[in-house]
Amino acid sequence: MKKLNLSHRTFRNNFAMQTILLIFLFVSNILPQVVIKERVEINPSTQSNEMNRSSQYKIYDGDDVWGFIMPGTGRLIFYLKELQLTQWNVYPIIYHHGTLPMYSSLNIHFIRGDSTITDSLINRFPDVTSWVSNYFDYCIEDYIERTVYRYKNYSTTIDSIYYAGEVNQGDTIRLTYRSDWVRTGQEHIYDVWSASEHQEPGGTIYWGILFGHNDACIADWDNFFVIGMSVQTIDHFAITIIPDTLVLQDTLALQDTLAFGETAQLIIQAKDADSNDVDFPADKLLSLKVETNEAYGTFIDANGDTLKTTPVILNDITYGDANEGLIKFAAVKENPDSFVKCLIKVTLQEDTTKNSEREAVVLEQTLKFEIEEPYVIRPTYFNSEGVRVYAELLSQKTFDVKMTRGGEPISRHHFKLYTDYVEGSGGHDHTNERPDINNNYGYFLRPNDTQHHRSLEDSTSSLGRFDNVIYNASYFGNIMQIYLKSTQNELFIDSIDIVERIPDLVELEEGNNYELVGAPQNHSGTNDPCRPTPPTSQHSVNHFGTEQMLTIVQNIANDHAALHPGIRIRVNDISLENGGLFDVNNSWLTPHQSHRMGTNADIGFTGIDQNDDCVNLNRTDLFNIITSRCSRRPWPESDHYHIYE
Repeated sequence: MKKLNLSHRTFRNNFAMQTILLIFLFVSNILPQVVIKERVEINPSTQSNEMNRSSQYKIYDGDDVWGFIMPGTGRLIFYLKELQLTQWNVYPIIYHHGTLPMYSSLNIHFIRGDSTITDSLINRFPDVTSWVSNYFDYCIEDYIERTVYRYKNYSTTIDSIYYAGEVNQGDTIRLTYRSDWVRTGQEHIYDVWSASEHQEPGGTIYWGILFGHNDACIADWDNFFVIGMSVQTIDHFAITIIPDTLVLQDTLALQDTLAFGETAQLIIQAKDADSNDVDFPADKLLSLKVETNEAYGTFIDANGDTLKTTPVILNDITYGDANEGLIKFAAVKENPDSFVKCLIKVTLQEDTTKNSEREAVVLEQTLKFEIEEPYVIRPTYFNSEGVRVYAELLSQKTFDVKMTRGGEPISRHHFKLYTDYVEGSGGHDHTNERPDINNNYGYFLRPNDTQHHRSLEDSTSSLGRFDNVIYNASYFGNIMQIYLKSTQNELFIDSIDIVERIPDLVELEEGNNYELVGAPQNHSGTNDPCRPTPPTSQHSVNHFGTEQMLTIVQNIANDHAALHPGIRIRVNDISLENGGLFDVNNSWLTPHQSHRMGTNADIGFTGIDQNDDCVNLNRTDLFNIITSRCSRRPWPESDHYHIYE
């Protein structure tokens, strides 16, 4: 039989070889480097042989190769790397050589002590193409047809991976090569030609064991392959930060950069000491932590749940989820003034020495008002003829909208402006909802536009701005909150409180010659014998007025006491603390057309004597006193005089 020593083999132009490289890769569970025995045992059924790097031995189909001893617990991985197709050119015929059995396989036995733990069968060719070619058979001196198979992995990465199972320290790996029958002129023999050490680009060391079938009649090595064995240990992890929103043109500058309100995909890749990618078990558990500036970032787990705890540590992440980018870093906590750097650390939970860090840059991203102080305007007030009582500008506030990211303008960002009142402000103690009618919530005006907008939606310009928006006050004296909210990200929101009030209103204090009435607290028990049942009005501060109006009321009370000693007049509504519409019936409507500016007051026709009894006042005397103190005649109502400043 023809023999070939691979250490000195040569190939003539009538001889071709096709090779399958099957790299047998053991990924250690963070273990020391595997030491492969210098001796590889051949264990046919009747004898045991030793082999060195230049030896050649024959084994028959189904015999075993021993000798690969595992140094610790880990996962055994096989993968096909490359099968090269060779050809022989003898003009005018091109001969394609490499007659390879279609159903070849490698049978792997895991031996633990004297027991076989697991058997695994790996197909030799996962995806092949086949065709028929003619070969010259020297035994019969004629051409014969042979089936040829091709497998080629053109990728630089491994694409045919087999996970054979877990191994423990001391396990022995026994390999058996099996094949379908190949037509030959001699017996069906497989050779183990050599066990030699190899080094791949990048430094990976593996042992190669060569099997082959010698076909002397066709004079080609039609069935051989290399089994390589090496250990690739994890040294650290690499963290890649890919923002979900890329705003700027330079995507490289953005790889580790995101802004407030944005999220970024985290991709964790296991690496060896040379920073080559390592295939790592998907079920291994990792921890992620924000080491610095944790007030600005957190994590979103594979289920979409945002971590809300402090410190920011996400435990029990599977490497599979982390490697697929299912974990995210979210800059959704606080908005920095300019930028901060958050140091993200990933750690293998079972061995904390295996870790890595990477900085995520978090930029400010702000949608905000630009508005000048003071934030105070007057309530809108039309008289009974529908004419504004004071200048329109006194009830309006102009402001700008601005959107920035990292200090740079953001254009075409859509936003919405709307308002809501602060409940209980301005002396309105009733909690029924204010109806969205008339001018109860104020309105917005676009620049150079007269249309009223209860809410306003628009977008920032190329300069990241929307300037000269006008807010026009509501009818009420209160605190109105103006909201600026992004329609693209709910985290971008700004608000400002606009106080709507009549300036310089002062509360009337209690006096000796008058009784304050009309507010609920003025009518508890027997405070007001003229009105034992408290009024329905839910406005606890109803005696605010201008200093001039308050002086007039006090003078009227003093003048009346001089004429009628011991009799106190009853002073009802003047204005609420901020002025504005006084909805005495708690309906947010207009029973009081006046009482908005602190320049009107109600003086009752009844008073209270020194015995705290209700008495009728002399209306003629009261009328004359009011007329002498006011610039206008009082207006008589059903139970009181309405007086004017």
